[in-house]
Formats: sequence, C-alpha cells, structure tokens
Amino acid sequence: MDIDSASVIVTEQITDIAIYSVIGLSLMVLALIIQVVFLRLRYLSLDKQHVHSVKKWRPILTQVLLGDSTDTPILLRRETCMFIEEWNRMFVSLRGDNLTPLQKLATRFRINYFAHNMLKKGRLRNRLLAIVTLGNMQEYSAWDDLIELLNDPNSVISLTAARALIQIDSEHAVEHIIPMILKHDDWTWSNVANILRQANPLHICEHLAKLAASAPVDKQPGLLRYLEATHCLQLTNVIHEILSATKDDRVASICLHIISDPAALNEVRKYTSHQRWHVRMHAASALGRLGSQEDLLTLLELTADENWWVRYRSAQAITKLPKLSLADLKELRDKQKDKYARDILTHVLAETEQL
Repeated sequence: MDIDSASVIVTEQITDIAIYSVIGLSLMVLALIIQVVFLRLRYLSLDKQHVHSVKKWRPILTQVLLGDSTDTPILLRRETCMFIEEWNRMFVSLRGDNLTPLQKLATRFRINYFAHNMLKKGRLRNRLLAIVTLGNMQEYSAWDDLIELLNDPNSVISLTAARALIQIDSEHAVEHIIPMILKHDDWTWSNVANILRQANPLHICEHLAKLAASAPVDKQPGLLRYLEATHCLQLTNVIHEILSATKDDRVASICLHIISDPAALNEVRKYTSHQRWHVRMHAASALGRLGSQEDLLTLLELTADENWWVRYRSAQAITKLPKLSLADLKELRDKQKDKYARDILTHVLAETEQL
C-alpha cells in the first residue's frame, strides 16, 4: 500500500469518528432537553396539584378548627403528602392556640401511619416532613425512632428529631437531647437554643448545669450560653462553681458576663486584677450588677486601666452602684487625678444624663 492510499484511509477514519462523535453529542443534548422538559412538566403538574390541594383543604382545616368537621371529605391516597404539608403549615402558623381539633383530624386520617412510612422509606424531604408531623401530632409511638435519629449524621435530621421529641414530651426529651450537644459539633448554637427554649426551664436546668460543670473546657462556653438563653441562671449555682474552679480565660469571661448570684461577689472581685483585659472588663461589669459601696475604690482604680473597654465598663459599673447620686458621681469624677479616669467618667456621665 502506497503512502497516498494510507493517507486516504486515515482521513476516512477520522471523518467517521468525527461524524459519530457529532451524532453521539447530538443524542446526548437531545436526551438532556427531553429530561429538562420532563422535569419542567412534572414540576408544573406538582405545582398544579399543590394549588388544588391548598384550595381544597385549607378551608376544610379552618372549618375543623372552628369545631365543624361534619362535611370533611375522604382523604385520597394521592393527596396524602400535600395534605400533610398543608396540615403542618396551618399547625405551625397557629402555634399556641387550641390545636386539638387538627390533631384529632390527623389521627382520623391515620396521618401517623403515613408519617411512619415516610420516616423509614422516604427521601430526605419526606423524612423531614414525617418528623415534623409526628412531633406536631405528639405521636408517642414514634419516640424510639426519633431518639435513634438524634444520632443521624445529617444535622438537619437530628435537630428536627430533637424538636419533635420536645413537642412530644419535653421533660423526658431533654434527658436525651442535652447529652447529644457534646456529640454534635454540627449542631448550631441558635438552633439548639431555640429548641431548648420550648421546654420548661425546670426540666432542662438540672441536666444542662451538670453537663456544663463536667464538660471539657472547650465545650463549656457554649453550654454556659445555653444556661443563659434558657433562663436557668436563677435556678442553678453552677456558674459560681465553674468560675471558682476554672483556669480558662474564656470560660471565666463568660461566667463573669452572665453571673447573677450575689453569693459569688467575692469570687468576682478576685478577677478585677486579672492579667487579661477582657476578664477585667467582665469582672467590672459584674460588680456593677452585684457590687456595693465596698467596690467603689476598686472600680475607680479600673477607670485608669490601660484598656479603654475596661475603663468604660468600670465607669458604667460605678453609676450602677447603690446610694450614688448624679452629684456624687460628678464629685468623684472631679477628684480623679488620672486623666483617663476623668475622661471616661465624663463620657459615661454624659451618656447617663442623656437617658
């Protein structure tokens, strides 16, 4: 075979490959277009079904809430998922009102049965819907499944399960949820705090206080914030205990920031000479809440601190001490020899007079 013939054969092969490639690419594009069209049509169909479901069931659910369930139609199987969505939407929007009629209707329609099935076999969206539904229905039969879901690697699943457990039985739910705080680094502080706020402080404070006292140092700051967020500070002396024992600056700062126990006053006073400025700052603020005339000299010394925030919080604390009138405060300001002390007291007094 000569060179020209070989070149022709190679050219024909390259041409064939190019043609087949174009055909294959065209088929892939066509398949993608068909898939997009199919998904679009499916979305429009679901949207149409949703609109129909809302129009049908929202007035009925409203009627049930008003005490009239005589004309409630049969729930068709194909409507179940959308009915559950609308039922939950109305349940959440009316939280705090008498929702027993809605719960009775859900029981009558065996929504708990459908929710259990979705919980075990559904996709993520349906599993979340199932968890929310079981919580709103206060479905005790789902207790063990929801406890197990607290360990789910998906934080959305585990947090939603925690919320549902609180709705079912907050007193016993906190016994399971609070220990999980240390295990779930993926749980956001705000979400956990909102869930715990739904429980009675009497149910959570003891468990939360024990966990905060025994937790590793790096976990204590967050737990202390939970104690503050859930209004437990007046129900436990754990803040005082942690403040007395800790050697961690950050933990000490948070304790000083939130402490409200007058019995801790002597411990607070020890931190006014701490080497870290943020600890001194929070100690000064704590003296403003808990202190007496005995702390005036200490606070005046802190108004000359090298750090502006320490000086500012100390001056604010002085204005909160008992038995000091505005005239007394101005006299104290005028007696200070340190420029920083006079300036910060003048600044805070100006703020006080504007209030």
